[in-house]
Amino acid sequence: MTHYRGWIGLGTLAFFVLWVVQLTAILKDKKEKKARSKEEQIRAQERRTEILKAVNTLSKNESFILLYSLHQNQQTVFAALSNRYAQAMCAKGLLKASPRGNIVHYPFTIPHFVWDYLKENEQVLYDSLPEFDDMKELYEHSDGLIKKMAFGDL
Repeated sequence: MTHYRGWIGLGTLAFFVLWVVQLTAILKDKKEKKARSKEEQIRAQERRTEILKAVNTLSKNESFILLYSLHQNQQTVFAALSNRYAQAMCAKGLLKASPRGNIVHYPFTIPHFVWDYLKENEQVLYDSLPEFDDMKELYEHSDGLIKKMAFGDL
C-alpha cells in the first residue's frame, strides 16, 4: 500500500521546481520593469529640462503668447492652426496642439510643468521684452500680433 509514496515525493519535487522557476521569472520581470521605469523617468526629466531651456530662446512674439496666457491666467491659447509662432512653440515643446479644433481658432495648451515654471519665472519673459513696462502697453502695441494669432499669417 505504500508503493505510491515515492511518486508523490517526485511529483511534489517537480511542482516545487516549476514554482521556483516561475517565481524567479516574475521577480526578474519586476526588477527589469522597475529599471526601465527609472530610465524613462530620467529621460522625461531630461526632456523637461531641455523644454524649459527653450524659454530663454523665444522670439518676442513667442514670449508675448506666453505672457498673454499668463496675464489672462489661461493655460490654453487659441490661434490659427497655421500660426508659425504657435507651431514653433509646439516644436520646442512649450505648447501642445489639441486633437480638436478648427483651422482658424485652434486650441494650443501649455503643458503643466511649463505652466508651473512660467508662473514662477514670469519676470524672465518680461525681461526678454525690455521696451515694455506692463502687459497693457504690450497688448496695445501688439494689436497686429493678436490678429495674426487669431487669423494666422493671412
